[in-house]
Amino acid sequence: NYDTTESKLRREFEVYGPIKRIYMVYNKRSGKPRGYAFIEYEHERD
Repeated sequence: NYDTTESKLRREFEVYGPIKRIYMVYNKRSGKPRGYAFIEYEHERD
């Protein structure tokens, strides 16, 4: 979803374990979200 926020992603994915970092990908020219993100968990098993 192009309208999602980091806090929405955190709320949805924290159920799988503590999140270390969320990296949302943006278009370099427009600054608009590209519609995907990377989530890094505190522990590899999560």
